[in-house]
Amino acid sequence: MARLRPDEILERVKKEGFEKVWKESSNLIPRSSKSLDLSGRGSSHPIYELIQKLRERFLSLGFDEIFNPIIIEENEIYRQYGPEAPIILDRCYYLAGLPRPDIGLSKAKCEEIRKFGVELTDSRISALKRVFREYKKGKIEPDDLIEKISEALEIPDHLAMNITSQVFPEFSMLKPEPSKLTLRSHMTSAWFLTLQSLQHKRELPLKLFSVDVRFRREQREDATHLRVHHSASCVVMDEELNVEEGERITRALLEPFSLKKIRFIRKKVSSKYYTPGMEYEGFIYDPSSKRWIEV
Repeated sequence: MARLRPDEILERVKKEGFEKVWKESSNLIPRSSKSLDLSGRGSSHPIYELIQKLRERFLSLGFDEIFNPIIIEENEIYRQYGPEAPIILDRCYYLAGLPRPDIGLSKAKCEEIRKFGVELTDSRISALKRVFREYKKGKIEPDDLIEKISEALEIPDHLAMNITSQVFPEFSMLKPEPSKLTLRSHMTSAWFLTLQSLQHKRELPLKLFSVDVRFRREQREDATHLRVHHSASCVVMDEELNVEEGERITRALLEPFSLKKIRFIRKKVSSKYYTPGMEYEGFIYDPSSKRWIEV
């Protein structure tokens, strides 16, 4: 069976152009006479194995699973963390998006379109202007823009793509504009929103957990500092609670994992979303590295 030859394909693109090679690319895909074997069992990833074990353990302890918000507004961080917010936000990724350009259709642009062999009638010009207006207003999704231009000008989609990229450079000149939205860096920021929405609606006590992804703007990555990682987190909301319950829950959660050495240390300086003197960190001892690792 013939194999794909990337170097030869790229050389053809240089000589013949991307569009021509792309349109013929289906001929390059080798056809197999064999059926894919769908028997047997594959292997799971160790991270997801651990996540599943944690989920099952939380459920066995009577916790309900929650899907917490991943996108957090900046003002929520200020509401939750107070004067600490700027420090917290330093570890957050802000979301940015490309603006919708205001595309005009001048006589010069119409002439450029005609050079592609397109017959520009008044109705086609009006249809194209309408497409650009609706795109600007958000009525047309980016994924559908080429299709709509193709329909407006009554031309094939590959020709619409060429016209868009060569006649309207406004699209390629767009720069991302930052928003006030952040990716969740601390599960705490999401829990505030979840508990706020459930307060006075669900019977207490509330025992909730979530095992999900966090995003940290770490300056350097190592085994315990990753920019993207999973976090197992839980909350309890009730009329009365003891701080000792946190230690009891942690020990009960880690018990099935044969982690014998666990210790808790009260932090000397508390974050502003903790009551002073009631912030503790839990550590497990790792025999392989001979270190205490925060959990």
